[in-house]
Amino acid sequence: MKEGKITIMGEPVPKGSTKSFYIKKLDRVVTTNANAKTSDWEAFIRMNVQNYLAERPGLFFAKDEAVEITVVFHLSRPKSTPKKVKYPVKRPDLDKLERCVGDALNKVLYADDSQIVKWAVEKEYAIGPSMVEIEFKERV
Repeated sequence: MKEGKITIMGEPVPKGSTKSFYIKKLDRVVTTNANAKTSDWEAFIRMNVQNYLAERPGLFFAKDEAVEITVVFHLSRPKSTPKKVKYPVKRPDLDKLERCVGDALNKVLYADDSQIVKWAVEKEYAIGPSMVEIEFKERV
């Protein structure tokens, strides 16, 4: 069974809301992302996962294989937040953090994100440095 786990150090960045508009001069639709940091974070995730997979050949999921993904986001704790508070109930939104990771793994870990048949996602305050833990396995 294909499976693996990778930890990516750094403050998780949410996928911003997208806006699409038609540019008549170019005769095409252009889509922009509201969060400028998203593309750098996605590229960082992609690079780390590519390096991880380079050392473990055969872990890429072909388009007919189902994938199960578990992600834990460890976010930095604001100084104003008491130590007893374990879970961030404010921004960033969990679904936007999840979308960013899912898009970053597309064509790197799996052929298409439609192959994800189960997502388990959680966000909590980091005890140490900020990071994201990604676990994946073949769903049979």
